[in-house]
Amino acid sequence: MRALSNLLNRLIYRAAFLLALPVLAAASESANLANYLNPDGSMNLPADFVGSLDPAGFRMVQQPGEAPRFVAEKSVRTKSSLFGTASGCNGPVRAIARAPAGVLYMGGEFSVCADVLAANIVAYNPQTKAFRALGSAQANGVNGAVYALEASGNELYVGGNFRQAGGSAASRVARWNGSAWSSLGSGSANGVNNTVSSFALSGSNVYVGGYFTRAGSVVATRVARWDGSAWSALAGERG
Repeated sequence: MRALSNLLNRLIYRAAFLLALPVLAAASESANLANYLNPDGSMNLPADFVGSLDPAGFRMVQQPGEAPRFVAEKSVRTKSSLFGTASGCNGPVRAIARAPAGVLYMGGEFSVCADVLAANIVAYNPQTKAFRALGSAQANGVNGAVYALEASGNELYVGGNFRQAGGSAASRVARWNGSAWSSLGSGSANGVNNTVSSFALSGSNVYVGGYFTRAGSVVATRVARWDGSAWSALAGERG
């Protein structure tokens, strides 16, 4: 009977995992940035667009007082066009997300955007054409690379390979609420134990994908769910 019970439990967990696959697939389907660029490389997003964009193959450049432009990396050849306060951010942009209010969030590997100190993540207001840091002083941004962004209402979920957000512990995943950073979990149940590369949102659940084997205090191989208060695995793993 115990063997039968274990088998049924595994089947139930597997069914739950299969039901979640469409949501998880969406996490790796960020829209191609190339489809939303004008001929000059400036962004041309529909007014109702909310979601994530994949900037792979493009480099952001900017002139003072102008909106950022994204050009193919092979066409950006000189150091002066890649670095410095007159050319956007001083390092690669790895992820882009647009919030419902129209603000663009950009994450990657940089420390300055225009004249704004921004630790690997920054907000850009298309109306004012100005960058804004997420946090100030020691609470500015995250302390490692950002590879995934997902906006939901006033909240932004940030994933990558960092250990702190806003100067406090946040293991590879964090949340920005418009004014402050917070971790997903606390103590030994904080975040995941390796790089985060994608997100998907469904109701109050945040699905996280990446290269980890634990989420919080539970075994979770490459994918996990955060329900707002605790982590859980999807495929019958328990730890």
